[in-house]
Amino acid sequence: IAGCFAAVVTIGLGEMMLSKLYPLPQGVNFNDNEAARQAILGMPASSFILMLAAYALASFFGGLIASLISKNQKKRVAIAVGVTLTVFGAYNVWLIPHPIWFTIINLLLFLPSALGGYRVVAKVTGSTRA
Repeated sequence: IAGCFAAVVTIGLGEMMLSKLYPLPQGVNFNDNEAARQAILGMPASSFILMLAAYALASFFGGLIASLISKNQKKRVAIAVGVTLTVFGAYNVWLIPHPIWFTIINLLLFLPSALGGYRVVAKVTGSTRA
């Protein structure tokens, strides 16, 4: 839970910073699916790339924190964080339209990034317990 919380906070901070760099047009009504779709798809590719970087970093931190806190199941908790974030990432791209390339990368990056956090903990602590 702490790993997921850390990831969500990191994602929120990333989205907040990105909204300053790439603000959406004024008056976009997210209750209007077509208006929301046009606003999101009109964003530059760099905004999506930075968002993917924020998601990867968030997942890494989530896996790292979960692995640090866990006494015995370090890899499994990192996997749980990665899978949980993947599910919520899938929900996000289902709810709000994104470019297809972003959707694919988005869904593939959470688990490896969370496992990266686990690997750092395993290397530093010398623990490879599942």
